Amino acid sequence: MVACALLMAGENLDNHVDVKNILVEMGTYFQVQDDCLDCFGDPEIIGKIGTDIEDFKCSWLVVKGMEICNEEQKKLLHVGEEKTMGNLTQQTKHKGRPSIMI
Repeated sequence: MVACALLMAGENLDNHVDVKNILVEMGTYFQVQDDCLDCFGDPEIIGKIGTDIEDFKCSWLVVKGMEICNEEQKKLLHVGEEKTMGNLTQQTKHKGRPSIMI
């Protein structure tokens, strides 16, 4: 949106690299926060029941988990069975922390 506004104003985007960098950082921060709330947030407070992991979305938590988990844990994430992922999500929500350290 910002890039479109700059272009409509006749600006050269190469002159606004700092703006782009700041907005990318803000977008990343928002996504990380959203993914954490989806997994750990209280549905009564955030107004929704998080299902990103169950829906096999590329969640920041899963990406970071893949970076640090061992091969056995990676297999659990790759299983692709809704039951397995659903159990992982339920364990996470009930214990307040990921069961495989994601």
